[in-house]
Amino acid sequence: MDITEQNNKMEKLLNIIFENSPIGILVVDGSGERFLQVNPAICHMLGYTAAELLNKGIKDIDPADDLPHIMGIFNAQKQRKITLSPVIPCLRKDGAVIYADINSVPITIGDEEAVVGFFIEATERKMAEEKIKETKETYRNLFENAQVGLFRTRIEDGKILESNEQLAKMFGYENREEFIAKYVTSINYVDPGTREKMINLIKKDGFIKNFEARFYRKDGSIFWARYSAKIYPDKGWIEGVAEDITELKKAEKRLILRNKLLEAIARAQSKTLAITEPAEIFNFILKEVLDISESEYGFIGKVLYTFDGKPYLKTYAITNISWNESTRAFYDKHAPDGLEFYNLDTLFGEVMKTSRPVISNDPVNDPRRGGMPDGHPPLNSFLGVPLISGDQMIGMLGIANRPLGYTNELIEFLQPLFVTCASIVSAINIEEQRKIAMGALKESHENFRELYENAPVGY
Repeated sequence: MDITEQNNKMEKLLNIIFENSPIGILVVDGSGERFLQVNPAICHMLGYTAAELLNKGIKDIDPADDLPHIMGIFNAQKQRKITLSPVIPCLRKDGAVIYADINSVPITIGDEEAVVGFFIEATERKMAEEKIKETKETYRNLFENAQVGLFRTRIEDGKILESNEQLAKMFGYENREEFIAKYVTSINYVDPGTREKMINLIKKDGFIKNFEARFYRKDGSIFWARYSAKIYPDKGWIEGVAEDITELKKAEKRLILRNKLLEAIARAQSKTLAITEPAEIFNFILKEVLDISESEYGFIGKVLYTFDGKPYLKTYAITNISWNESTRAFYDKHAPDGLEFYNLDTLFGEVMKTSRPVISNDPVNDPRRGGMPDGHPPLNSFLGVPLISGDQMIGMLGIANRPLGYTNELIEFLQPLFVTCASIVSAINIEEQRKIAMGALKESHENFRELYENAPVGY
């Protein structure tokens, strides 16, 4: 393959990625006054057609009040002083303000300086951050102006000696009398060693402030509490105030996961732009999905068809769950080239047959499940998601054993990563089809040349 052909191949692949990327991409000239190239994702994000955006510049997509600050950022990015600018306000065509994290890279097109900007929408994250700020303010106001949980516990074992109704209800009890009679904090910390840590701190300083811990309620459910307290060694007890911060913790966790999700998408795109091998890209994506969803194992594969038109799955990436020497040898031999699965009378097969997500939080009793070989690790829950391009299922992602089970909310949360995964599978398929077409064309040319060179004189 000569340099020209390699360059053409690279240009086609990059164009496929540019057009199908869920990340907004635009190229702006060095002055910031004119957009040179835009992809569908940035058009959708800002509400313009490509033709409309190509007649605009930075001043047209940013709020007027923020423009001096944003132009300062643009110039710093152009000079390579910074690359990432988080939570930048952007002005949509309809006048709405959204926010985006913008990664920028200065480039040269011919003799002209330009900057490539990668836009990841951050509106939801900004709203979540504002919500957390509001929630913290709310909790502070409640603490200062409203009832909070009040308690007195025995130092020795955490027995509740006194509390108010608010604390009793926080721990799931109807009234303080029942709470005082039955609840002992020392045996109801969720995480081992937490009370010991608290006792050491309060004995050392005489008090604790904003100590956070997880507790079991009366019904066995878990919640987060933040409490401040003072120790009275001569009386043998600890007195303090407590508040339920479960919703705050959920918001913080969701924000952390959202950031991890966006980072995973950006890194997957970077690996694709760098023409990384598919196995490396999908092993990375699988690792991130398992981490974000708190799942134990999973796989990502593409849909192929047998000669008689029956679909089957061939893996790009799969967790090594081999459980004996035989399965370890099988995995080591076949996993690098992709494992093939033809039996569709299974949970993942249901995804293949319906092109719809499959959630099973009780696989043992699920009629859609297939059998498992002896020794296979337990399957306690399963989520299978089709990877769709247009109206065709081109791949599938499956994960298993999330402790809390799978939900439609989780599918919705992970959807941007599923879309990214599908776009990468699509780009790989297109490139493979191009290679096949080029091979067929080359073979045709060789056959024609052979026919011409061996033809009888006069033809």
